[in-house]
Amino acid sequence: MAFEILEKDLAGRIGRLRIRSGVIETPALFPVINPVKQVVSLNDIAR
Repeated sequence: MAFEILEKDLAGRIGRLRIRSGVIETPALFPVINPVKQVVSLNDIAR
């Protein structure tokens, strides 16, 4: 796993995160799910 910084400023960084399954361009948004307290059902997320 490696993180390559392409650009940066005081607000953050833009880069590439290389993992076994491929490359993730950052910044990236990922859903975060709390398995104990689900405000949105998994069926709604899957749509």
